[in-house]
Amino acid sequence: MSEHEAPTRGKVLLVEDDPMIRALTVEWIEDAGFECQEAGSGEEALESFAGTDGYRAAILDVTLPDLSGPDLAQELRRRRPGFPVLFATGNLNLLPDGILEETATDVLSKPYSNQELREALTTLLGG
Repeated sequence: MSEHEAPTRGKVLLVEDDPMIRALTVEWIEDAGFECQEAGSGEEALESFAGTDGYRAAILDVTLPDLSGPDLAQELRRRRPGFPVLFATGNLNLLPDGILEETATDVLSKPYSNQELREALTTLLGG
């Protein structure tokens, strides 16, 4: 049985530049029943997004080394309008005004727990 036959709730793109946070979050996303593709930068995320279909959502760190989370979200949505995005941040002031009013957009406040991540993803994806 290949990994593609294992039933999952879909694929999530995680973009987080801190390796420790990224490793833990990947585990939690997989625990929630999703397949996880991780990236450490906006550029890496865009390459992965371009090469893969089937992403259901992205969890984006707001402060990345090369591209801000909001700029990355804008580019992902240029490629796939309405794409669900969860921003992970310890500082809501880093998000541009109005961005949380966009469709399929939510925020996960750092530090977050496994349960908070799971609930945020479930809410974002409508159950």
